[in-house]
Amino acid sequence: MSRPRDTSRRAWPWIAPQWLRRTIFALYAVALFLGTHWPQLDLGEAPVRHFDKLLHFGAFGAWTCLLVGCSFFGPALSKRNLRWCLAIALFYAGLDELLQVIPALNRQADWWDYGANTLGVLCAMAACLVLRGTMDRAARETG
Repeated sequence: MSRPRDTSRRAWPWIAPQWLRRTIFALYAVALFLGTHWPQLDLGEAPVRHFDKLLHFGAFGAWTCLLVGCSFFGPALSKRNLRWCLAIALFYAGLDELLQVIPALNRQADWWDYGANTLGVLCAMAACLVLRGTMDRAARETG
């Protein structure tokens, strides 16, 4: 069975080409990995309590949206692409936190950070599902 082609550019002419979406994702993924694994990283004074949890939530939500946009498993909002991206994002959210127990990093794994990572992934995926439903409705109304 052949993989469905990414038709995002035809459906949404304003969307960036696939090579650019994948490049942006790769750069963001590297930046996120470095940011979460930099030895003894200190962000200074937090503006609010548990600010790092908000950063985890936003960072993994953005990572998930960028992954979905890469269309690795079919058109961006296809069920197949969304399922695979959800599985990969949840796996990476846990792996990223688990890798922080490496002694040389002088970091610590935290269940609350993992929860924020996971919540960011799930909220991003919910947004993708809402967008998918909106696009499906618009296509039915015009077609």
